[in-house]
Amino acid sequence: MKKVFLLITVILFGLGLASCAEKVDPAEAHLQTAYDSLNAIISDPSNIKASFNVPTTLANDVTAEWSSSNPGIATVGAPSGGFSIITINRPAFGEDNAKVTLTVELSIPSELEEGETLTKEWSIEITIIANEVEEISIETVADILAIDDAAYDGTFQVEIPNMTIIAKGDTTFAYDGTGIIQVYGGLQESLEVGNVYTISGTLEWYFGIWEIKDWTAVEQTSATAQFPTKEVITSVDDKIDELVANGEHQYPAVPDGNFEPIHATVTGKIYMIPGDTSNYNTYLVDTTFDAENPGIPGSDEAPARGFMFYYGTLDLATIRLYEGLEVSIDVVIYTYRSNNKAFAVYYVGGPEGVEANLTDQQKLDLDVAAITVPEAITEATTLELPTEGSNGSAIVWESNSELIDVATGAVTMPEGDAVSVKLTASIQYGTLEPVTKNYYINVGVLPTVTMAGLLEMTQGQLAYAEAEVFWIKSDGKAAILADETGAGYVYFGKDMRSEIEVGDYIGLSFALNIYYGLYQMGNPVLADSNDLVGEDPNLELTAINWTATEAQAFFDDSNWGPLYVTMTLTGYASGDYTNGTLEGFEPFIQTQGATSDLRDVQFTFTGWVIDRRSDKIVVEGSYTIIE
Repeated sequence: MKKVFLLITVILFGLGLASCAEKVDPAEAHLQTAYDSLNAIISDPSNIKASFNVPTTLANDVTAEWSSSNPGIATVGAPSGGFSIITINRPAFGEDNAKVTLTVELSIPSELEEGETLTKEWSIEITIIANEVEEISIETVADILAIDDAAYDGTFQVEIPNMTIIAKGDTTFAYDGTGIIQVYGGLQESLEVGNVYTISGTLEWYFGIWEIKDWTAVEQTSATAQFPTKEVITSVDDKIDELVANGEHQYPAVPDGNFEPIHATVTGKIYMIPGDTSNYNTYLVDTTFDAENPGIPGSDEAPARGFMFYYGTLDLATIRLYEGLEVSIDVVIYTYRSNNKAFAVYYVGGPEGVEANLTDQQKLDLDVAAITVPEAITEATTLELPTEGSNGSAIVWESNSELIDVATGAVTMPEGDAVSVKLTASIQYGTLEPVTKNYYINVGVLPTVTMAGLLEMTQGQLAYAEAEVFWIKSDGKAAILADETGAGYVYFGKDMRSEIEVGDYIGLSFALNIYYGLYQMGNPVLADSNDLVGEDPNLELTAINWTATEAQAFFDDSNWGPLYVTMTLTGYASGDYTNGTLEGFEPFIQTQGATSDLRDVQFTFTGWVIDRRSDKIVVEGSYTIIE
C-alpha cells in the first residue's frame, strides 16, 4: 500500500512540476512585442541629420529608458509625454561622420510575481552625417529668412529658442519676435497654440518659403508668449496688388528671396469655384468681388484675385458653409503657390472664429449644415448630439433604435450584425419653419472585406480590411495595401509616414470611394495594432508582365484596383517630365519620377499602376535602361 501511495505521490509531484513549467508570464510576450517594434523606430539609422523623438512608453505598459554611447553627439533628453528627444549635434563641415550606439532598456512588471520586473535590452548603431555646408550663425527666425544660398535647403540644422505657436492647420506657425516661420510635419499634436518652445530641426525650402522640418520641440514653461500684431485687411484686392507689386509671387528659388508668412484679420467673401470639387476650390475674395469675372484661378501673369485656402486648413468645412457670404476671419497668408497661381492661406480662427452679419434664414441654414454625426460606430461610446447651433438654433433629436439614446448620447453595440440607425434632427431658429434632417449611422462591427472584395462594394459603403503596406506615396497621403486576393488603394488625405511604413500589417475601417474608376478606401481610420484579428501573410508580389493586350484590357475595365506590373517603354519628353509609350497601346504611360536620361531610349519599368484617365495610365516605380 505504501508503494502505491508513493507512486501516486511521485505522479502528482511530476504533474505539478509540469504544470509549473507551463506557466509563462504574459509580460514576457508584451516585452518581446515592444522589443520587436523598436526595429521600425529609426527608419534610416545610417543617415541621421536631425534630432528625433523616441518612445519612452510602449504598448502594454512597457517602459523604455534610452542611453547614448556619445552624449556629445547624440544627447538623450528627459522623458516627456511618452517620448524623449535624441538631440543630434552633427560634426562640423569637413569632419568625418560620427557613429553612436543608442541603447534602450525595456521593462515591464511581472504578471506572475508581484514586485518583480522583467527587462530586455535593445541597441542600434546610428551614423550622424557631418554638416554638408559651412556653419552660419542662425539664432532667430529673421536669420533664417535672410538665407539666400540654396545649399542650406534640406541640409542645415537650426535651433531657435522661445518660439510662440501662434496658429495651426495641418502644420504650425511659430513666432520669436523677429519673424514667422512654418514648422512642418512631425508630432503636430504636441504643439499648443500660445505655448512657447525651443524648436530644433532642418531647414527646407518649399514653394517660396523657408520652413523647419524633422523638428523636435522642448516647451519653455517659464517663457512669456509673444504674438505678432495681426494685420487688418479690409480689401483683398488691394492686398494682392501690394504683394504682386512687391514681387512676393516671384520666389522660384532661394536666391530670389522668400515669402514671410503674414498673420492677419481679413474681411472678404467666401467663394467656391462652381463645379470644382478639388482640394483647392475655396477662396477668400474681395467684398466687391465680381462672380462673372472672378479672375480665379489665376495665371503666371495675373495671380488669382483671392486668397486660396490650403486644404490642410483646420475647420475648412466650416469656412465652406459661408460660401457667398461676407466674413471677417483670422488667417495666415503663408506663401504664393506657383502651381495654383494664388497666394495661399490657412484659416486659424477655430470653429467659432467666423464673424458675419447674417439674416435669420442664413443662421438657420448654417446651423443645419454644421451638424455632423459619424458614419460608423464600432464600439460602445457616447455621442455628443448638439441641442443648440452655434448661431442660436434649437436642435431636437429622435432615434429609431434603442441602440442610440438621444437623451444621453449613449451608444450600445448590437449583439449580432451591424445595424443602420436613423437619427432625425429638427432644427428651428426663431419663428422660421423648422428644418428636419435624417442621419444614418452604422452601429456595430463592420463587415470585413479583402482587397479583391473592394470591387464588389458600392460608393460610400463602409467596411473593414486588414492587409500589408506595399507602397506609400511620396507625400505620405496615400498607400497601396495587398493581401492574398490582390491590392487596394487607400487615400488618407494627410501625411501618414510617421504612422505606417512599407511592410507594416495594418487594419483600417473606411468608406469606399470611386475615383476615375479606381475603387479606393477613403476616410480611413487605422485600427490599433492590438485589434488586428488576421495574421500577417508576409506576401511577396510578382509583377504582371504588361503588353499592349494586358494594358488595353485594364484600360477598358470599368472597375479597377492598383496593379503591380512590369513592361518595356520608350521614353519621350513631355515638357519638364518624361513619359513613356508602350508598343501597340495608344494611351500614353505617365511615369512618375522618371528622369530625363530615359528619353528616346527603351527602359524597363516595374512598379504600381496608381491612376488612370481618358488618355493615360499613371505608374510609379523603378526604371532600368535596356542596353
